[in-house]
Amino acid sequence: MFPLLRERCGSDDGAALEALDRVEREHLEMAAIWRGLDAALARIGAGTDVALDEDAVAQFAAMYDRHIDAEETVLLPALRRFLREADWTAIGHSMAARRGLEDRDKGTSGS
Repeated sequence: MFPLLRERCGSDDGAALEALDRVEREHLEMAAIWRGLDAALARIGAGTDVALDEDAVAQFAAMYDRHIDAEETVLLPALRRFLREADWTAIGHSMAARRGLEDRDKGTSGS
């Protein structure tokens, strides 16, 4: 959805473009932090006594708060301004397909 927003808004919305750049960078940074936390949480879930990295938890939580704020206050309004109904439909299908839900929905649509 972000590449489409970038294409649609062009240079018309500097705040949205700036937020897109930051949010896309944060996605990568947060994913890296989460991999470490997720591994520790999996070990904890398996019954292993593992301490979570408190600095990583605090860093992830702070980034998440800023990240969600940018998505909700800048990017969502820009998405509503620049994307059309057909775009939202295509995005929904793409997200469903990536999660393996598209084929399952087709199989139940006739019932």
